[in-house]
Amino acid sequence: MTAPEQQLSGRVAVVTAPWGEQPPRYATWYEPFDDPRTIAAAVTWVLDGHPEVTGIATAGETRLLGRLLEAEASRAALGVPDADALLSALPAADYASVFAA
Repeated sequence: MTAPEQQLSGRVAVVTAPWGEQPPRYATWYEPFDDPRTIAAAVTWVLDGHPEVTGIATAGETRLLGRLLEAEASRAALGVPDADALLSALPAADYASVFAA
């Protein structure tokens, strides 16, 4: 993982994709993960799977902050292999770059 990728992975850990044509459900410019298990997997994958990353940004939506904090507090219970498997199983349509045109 390159240095920019390391920085980016910590910033977008809880992002699924741009909103596209659907109306936003949260006050964000992208669709954040909102399922607690997926949030936990993303937080675990970034913070435990990449020791060079020392923090992550929240989704920018106060209604999701508690889920992110819970995910961080309990991330050791999930483990990186399980987190990776859960994230890898997401349909490609549900997990896209927020920076793609």
